[in-house]
Amino acid sequence: QAKLHFSYGHFFQMPDAYALYNNHNFIIPEANFATTLGNPQLEPEKSVKYEVGLWQELIDGLGLNVALYYTDVYNLLSTAIITTYDDVRYGLYTNKDYGNRKGLEVGIDATFSRFYGSVNYTLQYTRGNADNPTQTFTRAGNSMDPIARLIPLSWDQRHTLNATVGYNTRKYGMNLTGYYNSGTTFTWTPLTDSRLALVNLYPNNAYKPANFSVDFNGHYEIPLRGSYKMRLSMLIYNLFDAKNELVVDSTTGRANQQIVRETDLLLHRSDFNTYYDRINNPANLSAPREIKISLGFYF
Repeated sequence: QAKLHFSYGHFFQMPDAYALYNNHNFIIPEANFATTLGNPQLEPEKSVKYEVGLWQELIDGLGLNVALYYTDVYNLLSTAIITTYDDVRYGLYTNKDYGNRKGLEVGIDATFSRFYGSVNYTLQYTRGNADNPTQTFTRAGNSMDPIARLIPLSWDQRHTLNATVGYNTRKYGMNLTGYYNSGTTFTWTPLTDSRLALVNLYPNNAYKPANFSVDFNGHYEIPLRGSYKMRLSMLIYNLFDAKNELVVDSTTGRANQQIVRETDLLLHRSDFNTYYDRINNPANLSAPREIKISLGFYF
């Protein structure tokens, strides 16, 4: 047994309200690159999506799904640079940027008696000529070269792998779900005394470390009188207490790791912490293990 599917569609999305009405009084400061005006004449962002896929039953209870997809995104929100008669530059939201997304998705699902499981893998590339609507405006204000090619976007994540395995009976059940993903992009910046500091590097030029996590979900039902029953449930998020690095330093590419120079230590003044305490920020890491236990009654 097999199923072949194909889809094609055009989708539209209105820009956020701030891009329509920002600085609605149209007051332009005297300084260059000091404000950005909203534009009520913005057009909707347009996505053109293509997908083709195949689902194939390999044996009884075991299926394979493969899909290829591609998306063009036109009229992405951007910022045009306008110059007044007295040579003052400001920004105006407009539809100019472009992005695309393409990838491969492979999934396997299986059910054998009381056991079940699934594995899903996604390979994806996300590119665009700007990572956010004001990137072109900001780079011009900082005397940086414009971006003349497609770059990885901030949510570009090359590999994603999810897997679930479980066992269920009438009285109890449990499952484990694992998540793996290669890191998203960040902008690596060299130290100011490095020769590379003189080069206008493109944004999103490096990738964060990969992340891995496992969740557990289990329940046990206790029969009571008649049709009444009680269910004891347990949820454990981040079962192995993995310390995934979510926010990284722009010079090292790692969380809670910086290049510390002697001058940094000498300039630090504090009676209650050290310089390294400023670096070790728990918010840069994923949430620690979390356990939830609940008791429910059903009738």
